[in-house]
Amino acid sequence: MKAVVWHGTMDVRVEDVPDPRIVNPRDAIIRVTSTAICGSDLHLYGGLIPTMRSGDILGHDPNRPAPTRGPETAPRAPGTPDLA
Repeated sequence: MKAVVWHGTMDVRVEDVPDPRIVNPRDAIIRVTSTAICGSDLHLYGGLIPTMRSGDILGHDPNRPAPTRGPETAPRAPGTPDLA
């Protein structure tokens, strides 16, 4: 799969990375069709987090097919793309 990978201050690249796997019983894997870094990632991009290591994957705003939804959510058909 493709991911945005951090390699150092202001050095991010789209690269092939291993597919995710279930590690913990409450994990889930979703099919992401696109993603991006956002404003809250700028401190990571700028190197302000000392725990960042080359190879860390960025991005937490995926565009994905909508999961099954509860009855009180906005009316959207299953599979309709939305942002997490």
